[in-house]
Order: sequence, then C-alpha cells, then structure tokens
Amino acid sequence: MDPSFEPPNKPPPTLLNAATWAVHMGVSSNLRYQTLNGVEFLLARALPPALFKVSVVALRCLNNVLGGMTFVMLAKMTGSQKVEEKANE
Repeated sequence: MDPSFEPPNKPPPTLLNAATWAVHMGVSSNLRYQTLNGVEFLLARALPPALFKVSVVALRCLNNVLGGMTFVMLAKMTGSQKVEEKANE
C-alpha cells in the first residue's frame, strides 16, 4: 500500500448521489420500462416465438445501455458525477 496514493476522483456527495439515483429510477427507468413492455407486447403478437425472444434480448440490452447513458447525463447535470481537470505536468 502506497500511503501517498490519492484516488483520481473524489467520491460523490452521498445525498446528492442518492437523490440523483432516485430521480433517475423514478422517471427515466420507469418510463423506459413501460415503453419497453408496450413494445414487447406488440412484438409478441407480430413475430414468431423464436424471433420474439431474440428481439426481447436485443431490446433489453439496448435499454440497459440507454439507462446507463441517461444516468451519466443526469449525474453530470446535477453535479453528482464530475471529472476534475488535472493540471499539465
């Protein structure tokens, strides 16, 4: 263990980070889940079972990526996640 080691980023403020997650889960995640559920309902009627299962996996993977991206954008907007600029060495 190096006693002079400093982590590159400071941990986010706990309450701000918790509030950011709460807003993200309450608004973005719920909206995305409801939309995904509706799309899957329509696809179940239109596609054969094997193709429907493949589309569900693809849609849920895309939903996961979109959820991560929206959380990062929200966290940057609220200031709970930021990258500090380093001075040129």
